[in-house]
Amino acid sequence: MRSGDDWLSRTVAANGVICVAYQAFSVRKHHGGEIVDVHVTGNVLEVWSGAELVRPLPARRKEASARRERSVRLRFDDQSLIEV
Repeated sequence: MRSGDDWLSRTVAANGVICVAYQAFSVRKHHGGEIVDVHVTGNVLEVWSGAELVRPLPARRKEASARRERSVRLRFDDQSLIEV
């Protein structure tokens, strides 16, 4: 495993998919079961297996955080707007 804040470790599922920030990315089926390192840089995720670059993947979100902000329910009470 590589060190640093921009490196992650993931196990490739049998179908060749890894999940990063609640998003699925395909790294190909023949890597199923391998533990890979993911280097997160700007708009690219680089998937590494040992010294081999398996696949560079475009990041789908601008921010690394996949957490959803607290959703707000609104209701109208007469003429005013109330946050619930």
